[in-house]
Amino acid sequence: MLNQRPLVRGLPHRAAGARGSNEPAALRTQCTPRHRRRAPIKPLKADACLRLKPTGTTANGCDGLPQRVGSAVPAVSRGGRRLEAISRGFRIHYVDEGTGPALVLLPGLLMSAARWRAIGYIDRFARDFRVLAVDPLGHGLSEKPHNPGSYRIEDCAADVLAVLDHATVDRAHVWGYSRGTSIAVALAASAPERVASLVIGGGSLHLRPQPRSPLPARSLEMVAALRAGDWGGFWTAMGIDDRETQKVLEAGQDRLAIAASIEGLALSSFFNIAFDPAVLLRPPLVYSGSFESSISDDRSEAAAAGAQFHEIPGRGHAGAFQDIVAVAPIVSEYLSRQAPRNA
Repeated sequence: MLNQRPLVRGLPHRAAGARGSNEPAALRTQCTPRHRRRAPIKPLKADACLRLKPTGTTANGCDGLPQRVGSAVPAVSRGGRRLEAISRGFRIHYVDEGTGPALVLLPGLLMSAARWRAIGYIDRFARDFRVLAVDPLGHGLSEKPHNPGSYRIEDCAADVLAVLDHATVDRAHVWGYSRGTSIAVALAASAPERVASLVIGGGSLHLRPQPRSPLPARSLEMVAALRAGDWGGFWTAMGIDDRETQKVLEAGQDRLAIAASIEGLALSSFFNIAFDPAVLLRPPLVYSGSFESSISDDRSEAAAAGAQFHEIPGRGHAGAFQDIVAVAPIVSEYLSRQAPRNA
């Protein structure tokens, strides 16, 4: 059976909204620097980001993931550095901003590159890095197929390789949050030579394989609601009752693509592997909000991997993503001072 940690990271198995009530309202606001010129989007008032949970199916792992999969296509808007790569026949959108070592940003379910922008991460890290913020398949401005087989985690990692190839980047720092952490780890497992370092926020390093299992009941409820066009039922199953949060997460979504991306978890062979961080040049960085239901497991897993671990105090799952004031210095220090293992 699938492990019993909830699919919705930060929302334990209790009444809708209960998790969010544990995080002070002042700590659930979006931390956006005052000098930013772009209008911020509304903050998530509940712990609303989905944290991906393994389902593990086949025994093939993801070592068959291709090394060079990108196809060059014209930029959508080169002036705005909004570009597209072609992977598996799908258009994968990404933002390319800044100069320096490449840093890939991978968001969670219901999120996109625009969310990294809204919080301020792209502006902050583009000062020192070439930031490649990716819209995973089914999200943001990337293509949105409705076939669950298109959303295997190992294939979504191949999409990131396509972006690296399209951007002519041989190696990049890779930073995932929530669902994005599974894509990041799958990329590191299959193509470690392309990963300079790994940052895991609100997610797992996947150090242990998961047995084959179907989606848990709550995930099936979410999928059924999305396929029926019932956003209300989806939010009930997800455990989010704050309407403002719902509006932020619903905006621009293709509900059938989101449903397919959830169903794709059960088809992913990635969860059948045990990731070995020793394949990387640098030990990973892991961070989680102190209100995360799995904070102890995250800390233990990081220790087992020899990874740095940071707890973001007073934050839940969504709050830890939004707290750029706390998170950016931790990640900046890690990227600047971490030496290769064999140095």
